[in-house]
Amino acid sequence: MLPANASRAILEVYASGNGQEEFWYSNVPDEYIHTFKDYGMQFLGGGSFREIIVYVNGHVAGAAWPFEVVFTGGICPGYWRPLVGHRTFDLPTYTFDLTPLIPLLQKNVSNIAIGVQGQPHTLQNWYVSGQLHIWYGNETHFDIHPPIPSTADISWTGNVSHLNESFSVSTHACRRDQMYEMEYQNSQSYGLISNDSAFRQKTWQKTKFGTPLTYGHYEFENLSEEVSDEAGRIHVNGSLKQIFRRHIWNYFDELPTEEEAEVTTQGTFVFVPGVGVSEYNGTTSVTVSFVSPTRSYRRTVKALNHKIISDVGRDVSIEPGLRGGIRKQIP
Repeated sequence: MLPANASRAILEVYASGNGQEEFWYSNVPDEYIHTFKDYGMQFLGGGSFREIIVYVNGHVAGAAWPFEVVFTGGICPGYWRPLVGHRTFDLPTYTFDLTPLIPLLQKNVSNIAIGVQGQPHTLQNWYVSGQLHIWYGNETHFDIHPPIPSTADISWTGNVSHLNESFSVSTHACRRDQMYEMEYQNSQSYGLISNDSAFRQKTWQKTKFGTPLTYGHYEFENLSEEVSDEAGRIHVNGSLKQIFRRHIWNYFDELPTEEEAEVTTQGTFVFVPGVGVSEYNGTTSVTVSFVSPTRSYRRTVKALNHKIISDVGRDVSIEPGLRGGIRKQIP
């Protein structure tokens, strides 16, 4: 139960997909998981769409769509040596404005719950947690928002070849109401070639979101080809591109912050059955920037075959009353 003088409530949520949900954006609707069963392959189900939901006393109070964080070694080990993807070591959190619900939270002992929805379910597993930040003051007016739909509008279509050697799936989701303007698109294609000795896949995803505290978009595209040689080794070649654009209202200092990142990488690795990954290489470029009224930070790092070959950045801090700010060149 919140105290009588609570004037603002912000819930900050952490959500991380792991296990069968680590690459949730490449999961397919359940009806396609056995498409390649005649070739000894099975896909993970549950579809590609995921939605973080906050419940207050069993009712939906907010929704967020997660960023495709790729962990070290994820997808292709050659992508991430010695660089890592954006937010790999500092997973993004998602903020929910519960201020309109303060009158309800003041009246009763309330239950705040966090869940992750799929299409319509998820596999194992998502780790979720949250922190509730409360401000105190004399404010008494609260703008009560209308009820939020329990699920987004989700649809998908698929096409399977006559011999079940290739298939594609497209998924679309949206939320549009007084609080949200969100749209999600995902397309996946899979194919067996060269007498089934090679496997190709492509995953593309774009997430656009506008919520009470943040707006922006994510883009993700991964291409890969797996080829088996006569010794049974699997040679994998791949490329990945990610874009992160998020404008968020920093509720602590009440200043807008823009966070942007772009990751491009190409990599290879060899997988030996019973042994694991035996060798890998890659080239990776990561650019990140943070901009607020008091600071501008930008950095670009490039790596080639396990070595940093370029690291350029600029950090400009603007102190009150100091025109032009202080410039610090990153070594």
